[in-house]
This record gives sequence, C-alpha cells and structure tokens, in this order.
Amino acid sequence: MKRLCCAGSLALCSFAPALSAAAPLGATIRVARDERAADCPDAPELTEKVERILQRALSAPAPSDALEVEVDFTNAPGEYSANVRSLGAKPGERHLTDHGKSCAALGEAVSVAIALLLDKELAPRNSGDNDETGAGTARAGTNTAPSASNQATPNKKNRDRAAQSSSSDEDHARAFEFRAAVEGGSAAGLISAATPLLSEELGLRARGFVASAGFNAALPGSRDFREGSVRTTLLFGDARACYLWGARFSLGPCAGFALGRLHGTGVGYPSASEQDLTWSAASAGALAEVTVWGRVFFGASALVWLPTHRSSFSVQNLGTAWQSSTFAGSVALRLGFRIW
Repeated sequence: MKRLCCAGSLALCSFAPALSAAAPLGATIRVARDERAADCPDAPELTEKVERILQRALSAPAPSDALEVEVDFTNAPGEYSANVRSLGAKPGERHLTDHGKSCAALGEAVSVAIALLLDKELAPRNSGDNDETGAGTARAGTNTAPSASNQATPNKKNRDRAAQSSSSDEDHARAFEFRAAVEGGSAAGLISAATPLLSEELGLRARGFVASAGFNAALPGSRDFREGSVRTTLLFGDARACYLWGARFSLGPCAGFALGRLHGTGVGYPSASEQDLTWSAASAGALAEVTVWGRVFFGASALVWLPTHRSSFSVQNLGTAWQSSTFAGSVALRLGFRIW
C-alpha cells in the first residue's frame, strides 16, 4: 500500500505541468464595430479564434490581475481597419488594415495579434507556477513527465503557423493589384515644342514590379510653313514596366516601348494634303505614387522618348514642312484606382 501511495504521488506530480498548461488564461476581449464592419468578428467569435490558436480557454481575470484587450473594427471605402488596444500591465495599441472585400483576412490577423500579445503578457505570470511544478517533479525522482516548456512547444508551433498563414494571406492580397490610371501632362518634341498629352492605362502590380499598357494622345500642334501651316496629331499605345520601392509612397525607374500613328494635315495650301506615318519610340524615366485614400492613389511621371526613326511631312513641291525631333520629353500627373 505504501508503494501504491508513492506511485500515486509521482503520477500526480507528473501530470501537474500539463494541468497548469491547460488552465484558463485570465483575459477579456471586447469588440466594437461600425455599421460597415458588421461582417467583422464579434467578441465571442474573436475569443473563440484566440482560444483555438492558444489551445487554452480565456476567463474573466481578477480585478487585481486584469488584462483586457479592446478591438475597434471600422470599414472605410476599400479598406478594413482594426485598432487593438491592450489595457494590461503594459498598455499598448496596434493598428491593422486590409484592402480585401471582406473582413475575414483582417479578423484572422487580429486574432493572431491578440494571441501573441496574451502569450507574451501572461507567460511571465505563469512561469513561477511552472517552475515550482518542475521542481516538484525533479524531487519526485525517477518518473519525470514532459515539462511545461515542452507542453507549450506545440502551442507555439500552432501560433507560429497561424501567424505565418495570416501574414501569407494578407501579403498575397496586397502582393497583386489590378489597377487603372489616367494621366494628364505636357510633352515637348513629340509633335511640337509643347503640346498637351493625355493617357489612360491598365496595369498589374506584383509587389514592387508594375506592368501596364495604355493609350496616349498628343493633342494637335501646328507649325507655319510658307503660305499655310501643318497640323500634326499623334495617337499611340505603349507598354511600360516599372520597379517601385516603398509601400504607401513608391518611387522607381521605368522603361517602355510605344507604337502609333502620326497624322499630318496641310492647311491653307492650294490643294488639301494629308498623310499618315507609323511612329515608334522607346521610353525611359521615373514614376512616383502615393496612396491618398483607400484604393485611390496619386502620382507623377517623367519620361524621355527616343523615336526609332525621324518622320517628316512634305507639302507638294514646297519642301519639308515638319520633321520629328531626335528625342522628346514628357511630364504628367496621374490619378489611379486599385480595382482589386
């Protein structure tokens, strides 16, 4: 009987760390949502997500050991956001955002952030109990069970996997953007000394790399020649590739190629004359962008155009009335929208 009692004592000591590790955590989660963020998780749902990550239940803490987490979900057009505030011994605040069509990804990210916060805040409070339990196990002698730190290892791995999964989903959502933009500016040397240049484009941004295709129009410019004048118009499409550094504010180099139609019309001459020429050019320059509100971004571009050949218009037997420049330049402001 005495041996049986000793064996029972050893078994009880062996399971003490596991029972301590499974004890509820003293913490409370409170949630507030605006009308447009109704699809974000409420307090019970968020608590359940955190408990699933930690593999431990949450319970209301004693007033002397209170640890509360307040989450405020909001939804502006095109962007969900959450303010996470810790009211524990080390109060703090964290702001999370997501540009997804639902609050699902943001809810997962918030649950992971809270789980990591609770793990960091509550671990020191439970360490004393774990140490005492471990000491008792060591004194018991031969039959030692896995320590509390070993029991916590699966929990840590699960939290790390959850954090990596949430971060991966959020990064994937932001890594690829399909977007549209319009530009307006001025070009010098394309068809005249200075002429308005209008552009519209569709593009894809994959992290820092931006690929786009657009349609451009250099509005008509005129040049006097003899008794009349030549009016020139340029319409072209271009493909452009840029690499931008930065998140909210981005800046980087660009290169591209353009192909279009150069149209010339003689005005004021005895007989009307028109001519169309194929125009092509390479481009290089820089692009800057900044997010101003949700999915809307604003930017500016500066490009140098290098035509592959020089074009010219002649009027009857009067000679060459217009000839293109060996290079041209353009500057423009842009306004864009991230479609998804």
